[in-house]
Amino acid sequence: MAFLSLLITGCSTDNNYFKGTDNYVTKFQITSGANTYPAEIKEDSINIYIPENAVIAGAKATYTISEHSDISPDPAAITDWSKEQQFVVTSYDGKDRTYYCNIFKTAAVSAGNVSLLNQAQADEFAKSGITKISGNLIIGAVDNTNALNSITDVYKNITFTKDYKLKAIDGFTKLATAGNINIGTESSAFVPDSLVTVSMPALTSAGAVVINSPKVTEVSMPQLQSVYSLLVNASKLTNLNLNVLTAVLSDVKFKSGSMEELSLPKLESVVGDFSAGGLNSTKVNLSSLSEVGGTLTLQLIALKELDLPALKKVGANVSLSNMAALESLKLNALSRVDGTLSLNGLDKLQSVSCSALTMAKNIDLERLALDGISFPSLENVTVQFKMQNMSKLKKVELPKLVSCAKMQLYYFDVADALDFSSVKQLGSLEVVAAYKLTSLTLPETTQELILNGASRNIMPVLKNVKTINVLKISQFTGDINIASVEKIRRLSDDGNSEMTGLEFSNATEIDTLNFGSYRVTSLKAPKLAKIMFLDMSDPWALDDIQMPLLKEISGEMKIWGSTYEYGASQCMMTNLDAFSSVTKIGSVNIKWCGHLSDFSGLKNALGSLTESKWSVSGCSYNPSFADMRAGKFKK
Repeated sequence: MAFLSLLITGCSTDNNYFKGTDNYVTKFQITSGANTYPAEIKEDSINIYIPENAVIAGAKATYTISEHSDISPDPAAITDWSKEQQFVVTSYDGKDRTYYCNIFKTAAVSAGNVSLLNQAQADEFAKSGITKISGNLIIGAVDNTNALNSITDVYKNITFTKDYKLKAIDGFTKLATAGNINIGTESSAFVPDSLVTVSMPALTSAGAVVINSPKVTEVSMPQLQSVYSLLVNASKLTNLNLNVLTAVLSDVKFKSGSMEELSLPKLESVVGDFSAGGLNSTKVNLSSLSEVGGTLTLQLIALKELDLPALKKVGANVSLSNMAALESLKLNALSRVDGTLSLNGLDKLQSVSCSALTMAKNIDLERLALDGISFPSLENVTVQFKMQNMSKLKKVELPKLVSCAKMQLYYFDVADALDFSSVKQLGSLEVVAAYKLTSLTLPETTQELILNGASRNIMPVLKNVKTINVLKISQFTGDINIASVEKIRRLSDDGNSEMTGLEFSNATEIDTLNFGSYRVTSLKAPKLAKIMFLDMSDPWALDDIQMPLLKEISGEMKIWGSTYEYGASQCMMTNLDAFSSVTKIGSVNIKWCGHLSDFSGLKNALGSLTESKWSVSGCSYNPSFADMRAGKFKK
């Protein structure tokens, strides 16, 4: 008590005013070596703030308390300040007050950039006690990394110069956060003299992490949970530990590496793009990845199996290409692709499982070894569904697809039957060079159908379809019969050079018949009653036209035996008797039919025509409208 009496100040000597009720700590501090740290006293808290790197084991406390009070335990006897201490101050009249004493470490922050370009600078920095760097940290030709052990945060960039000579980038034992980590830049590689390993065992978050170096063999950031972006371009990298990385706020890019397994097992979301190419990895572990906001691009030439079990949504494109070893692909959680799902050049791919996909903007499948395609949940393709060069494809199963703006099927070698009748909103279907296709089942109303036989096959039988708004046929051999269709808005044969006959067994109405195949000898439409526009070009061999019920050509009747004057003799047509049942024609435009000399087939429609609507030239006989009215139908 003698010691305490010396510390007590401001005591009154007038016993008339002493009550004996006060039980306060009025001053408190600890001293370690030459350093003294005063406390902040608020109500029942004694808070002492010390530098983050300060050593206070064995520190001694001094204090002041109320007059004639006592304190227990004696703070001067405490040597362990690593945990909270409780002190009870008892007043002269026996009332207790408890205080809670805690030590808080505060960071020593640099005022700006820190450059450690040589060992002398590193040693000086180590003496500063700085734990946080408010600017950039630049590291060059240091002899060791001991000076980095105290750093907990770097607010801007950590950069290594070309003079860095150690075999390990380490020493960051306490580094928890960093602005950007630049081991090289995206456009310039970090190339030290020797192979290098990278270790940042306490790092939990960072901005952009760039590892662009042909000399980095190992990267260990086992506590890293989130980054702004990640770039890895390290051809000798064999070991990558980012095992708790959960979120990337921009892009992930793997450009090269020698890891046997590309493993980011906890990664859940990538806000930007995810791309991986130039790797020799035979395994991929992205088992937690549920969403990619941008494009997912994989080009992993050695990978045999790819399973992304948690991936639900991709905001732009999914692109898998040039993966020559890939045999199995599983995307069973993927429900939506807002861009293009593209599988290209997967020559050994035998199995694709995409059971949950309901919507995609585009689907592009090319050069796959599959014998069947199945998207059991797919409902909507908003722009285009394209399948090309599928040499083994036999079947396409799209049981729930109801809407597809455009579908293209190019170069099928073995498929003999395709059924798209469930696609009620099929904007356009184009089938090119489906060499074995004999049956094509369509919705009752099809907006546009484009068929190109590539001069090698008979046109498939069209089933179920009744109305086609636009029908284009080209490059089929032999006779073609479009049997099921009753109404066609616009028909074009696109100069079908190999077709020899064209028949519409059940068509009653064709708005526009555009015909230009010079090998066709017969054109038959036994139930056709009305055409809006008839446009025949180069009907050189056509000598059998059968349209017995045709009554009206409400627009232009255009027959050009050739597209140029000197080709007129190639057109063998001699008369227009096939149109003798027609009673109404909007206008007549007949030209360059070198053998045409008999126009009597149009006499029943003369009443619907005027002189301004009659034009005949370049034929064997070119009657004027007056000649026709005068009964001069033949040469």
